[in-house]
Amino acid sequence: MRAARAERWKYFVLSRPDLREVLEKGRRRAGRCMVVCVLRGGKGRRFGVSASRRVGSAVERNRAKRILRELMRLHRGRIADGTWIVAIARTGIFANTFEGKEIEYLSLLGKSGAIREKSAPPVKPD
Repeated sequence: MRAARAERWKYFVLSRPDLREVLEKGRRRAGRCMVVCVLRGGKGRRFGVSASRRVGSAVERNRAKRILRELMRLHRGRIADGTWIVAIARTGIFANTFEGKEIEYLSLLGKSGAIREKSAPPVKPD
């Protein structure tokens, strides 16, 4: 159980300095419900999430971050190696369905050049 949890979270460990580096140096693409920042050239595939107080209460911010983590987990196989991604929730994140969020996420990644040329099949849920 513990090993499975460590495996699941190893992709989401971006330290605060790493998050700041992605936000400062990375490419930003904005959608209606999220902003995606992508930095190429890092080690491995790494992900981070953020939600400001504008998104809502603590419960709503945590829900928004869970949604973004799930999107990243489902599509991590499509991300090019050496890519660090930070997704920032916007106030409109609760306005559409999960499928709408998924389409927007993939669109933003495509515009920023983070998706591999030859995509691997989606990773099966744990």
